Amino acid sequence: MRRMIGRAIEACSRRALRAYLGIRLPAAKIRQNDQLQNRAFVAEQLRAAIAEVRTWMAELDRLDCELAAQDREIASMHAKREALLSPVPEEDEAWRITP
Repeated sequence: MRRMIGRAIEACSRRALRAYLGIRLPAAKIRQNDQLQNRAFVAEQLRAAIAEVRTWMAELDRLDCELAAQDREIASMHAKREALLSPVPEEDEAWRITP
């Protein structure tokens, strides 16, 4: 009798577990599919963001080069201005025609 009750309990447990897993397994597969789709979306967004970062980095490098060129040009202009503002050396005055 005990064996029969044990087998009945075991059979009921198996049926209940099979029913439970029969419901839970498709839900788990749906969840997994959703996560795979989310991962693909995030990966695509990341690729787009990296491409955009590369574009902005190239623009930043271009602007840095332009700023460096402008700095050199301004330094050259300052040097020319200083040369014009400085008094003429005495040795160069000998060739000047005086009235």
